[in-house]
Amino acid sequence: MSTLRRFLALFAAVGVVAVLATGCDSDAEPTPDPTTPDPSATEDPSGPIAGKYLYANAGLRATVEFDGNAGQLDISNKTGRELPEPFLYVRAADDGAQVDGKVVGAKPIPDGKNESFRFEFPPEVDPSTIGLLFLVLGEDDYGAFIPPAASG
Repeated sequence: MSTLRRFLALFAAVGVVAVLATGCDSDAEPTPDPTTPDPSATEDPSGPIAGKYLYANAGLRATVEFDGNAGQLDISNKTGRELPEPFLYVRAADDGAQVDGKVVGAKPIPDGKNESFRFEFPPEVDPSTIGLLFLVLGEDDYGAFIPPAASG
């Protein structure tokens, strides 16, 4: 019985060494985990587009494009209901102060419609001074826009 135990112990030790030896090959490329997304497949090396912002949620899609302190707001309404008139404000990047914009000709957006509006902010607001850009519809603050990734 003692010989059988030694044989099993030796066999187990050789198996462990073999497994460790194959896992420690410094020249081998690591095998990717199929459940982990490849970061290079989702990251855009060109980064966000300066002055462009996106808001998308539950049938509402809004885009903002700045040209200096003014620009264009486009809203696509597929929410199933009319949306109240839009309003924009920013939180300044340096001190977090709220700065209100003006949406020219703001009006409600019927369901199933797309509307475009011009907007203006005071001269001190441009994409380089914005910490966050927010969308308000009527009395409801819908939250912050995100800068969309550059399309390549």
